[in-house]
Amino acid sequence: MKQLLHGIMAGVLLLAFFLVGSSEDPVNARSSLETDSFSGTGVVIKTATVRSNGPDGWILELSENASKGGILNSTDYINLGDDILRNQYRSILSFPTGAALPDNAVLTKVTLKLRYLGIVGGGNPVAIFQGFMMDIKKGTFGTVSLQLTDWQAAADKTIGPFSPPRVGGWYTFDLTSIRAYINKLATLSGVTQIRLRFFREDDDNFAANFLKFYSGNHLVPSRPTLIIEYQVP
Repeated sequence: MKQLLHGIMAGVLLLAFFLVGSSEDPVNARSSLETDSFSGTGVVIKTATVRSNGPDGWILELSENASKGGILNSTDYINLGDDILRNQYRSILSFPTGAALPDNAVLTKVTLKLRYLGIVGGGNPVAIFQGFMMDIKKGTFGTVSLQLTDWQAAADKTIGPFSPPRVGGWYTFDLTSIRAYINKLATLSGVTQIRLRFFREDDDNFAANFLKFYSGNHLVPSRPTLIIEYQVP
């Protein structure tokens, strides 16, 4: 009887593994996950965890005060700060929010998490450049692919500056105030794009100084992540 019970339990665990899968698999992990919880009033609060899935990248200003893009790179990391010629880095993140959210979702909280990679030039770029700014676009700044014009394209909403602490290798931002600009539909390419930059464009010292983050082109666990809480009427 004991052997029979052990066999049944092993079968149940094996079935559960195949139904749920491994959340640590960086190749097969989905770009979005959904969980449910209950508020104190019994209302179901759903949470969509949406990872940027690229093509993310950085764009460097053409020249100081040119106010337009000159060089771009869609790679595993993004930059914020300036180069030795005092040109400003801006970076683009693309989140597939349209596929992760119901069309009638009522968003109640939005959180962005960015994983730190490193610093070029030393110091604390967040303090030197006076905090993070975020430009939000319901859809794309141009196309889903990274373009030079994304550096200066008009945003739907701008918020900041933010100066959060780095905790456990991550920066966390409360973006609830811009929840109206999160794309819930399949239209507009089904994405929400965020352009990251610093409040101060350059530090006037003719030395490269910038902060580096992992992008949506990197392995899934390190990608920029939107955590969206919502209700469905």
